[in-house]
Amino acid sequence: MSNRYLRAVWESGRYTGALLIVLVYLADRADESGECWPGAAAICKATRLDRRTLFRALKRLCADGIVERYAGQRKSNVYRINIDRLSSGDMPLGADCPKGSGALPLLVGAYDPQSRGVAPPDLPKKPQKATVKPQAPADPRHGEVRALIQQACEVNEVPFVWDGSEAKVLGDWLKANPRLEVKDITKLIHCRFRSEGIALGERPRRWIADLGQYAEGPLDRFKRLRQGQHSEALVGTLR
Repeated sequence: MSNRYLRAVWESGRYTGALLIVLVYLADRADESGECWPGAAAICKATRLDRRTLFRALKRLCADGIVERYAGQRKSNVYRINIDRLSSGDMPLGADCPKGSGALPLLVGAYDPQSRGVAPPDLPKKPQKATVKPQAPADPRHGEVRALIQQACEVNEVPFVWDGSEAKVLGDWLKANPRLEVKDITKLIHCRFRSEGIALGERPRRWIADLGQYAEGPLDRFKRLRQGQHSEALVGTLR
């Protein structure tokens, strides 16, 4: 391992991104002659690059004449860094891989024998699924009730956690109770906190669906009144 090649890479300032990562990796493992022979799997694991990105980077470095690769005695290719080429300021870029130097394709993966000297073709990209933004709940009470739950959690010093699961539970509960107005639900929430409180870390989805069982006392009478089971004289007891 020689610091000479690694220092030359940094001083050249020629590459960025994946090209720089791969070149630094090879330079860091190069011996005094500038050679190293890591396998593609080892390079991918160390650099966290996928195989296609690695192949592209090696093809470009080979085309620029910075890296020469040839078959060694091991299964892996041998890579040699051309430090003179790296240090030159007028190096042409984008040329084909040098011929006549014994350069061979990477000896990894399944290659077509007729494709020697050619980097593996790009793999087809998986089609991206269209991202569908969640629509706002149709029930106009949803936003108000969510705000009430958040306020109740803050007043009672309970962490407020809310995601899609909470929104679904609340939406289902509102759908099952279409006649309840927001003011009714406000009293239900207050009854829930007064009756049992909320355990630290307990998520709203665990108790939203059970709000109905806390319609006790004045709230219970209020609900019966709304259903026409009591006379209007009872309204005064609720104020």
